[in-house]
Amino acid sequence: MVYLRVKRFKRKKDETERIYFYLVEAKRIEGKVQQKVLRYLGTAENILQVYKQFDHLKESKK
Repeated sequence: MVYLRVKRFKRKKDETERIYFYLVEAKRIEGKVQQKVLRYLGTAENILQVYKQFDHLKESKK
């Protein structure tokens, strides 16, 4: 089974929070779930930036 994992990290110094996305595969081995990171997808800001670029390309083709 492959799914999206979201990790949130908050800095203690200034309380800023970052969100990271990973593509993860889960398997049950000897009764326990083992997770394997297949791909790091980036931070929420980076994913939003890439999405906006693709959206801009889509609009320019119309």
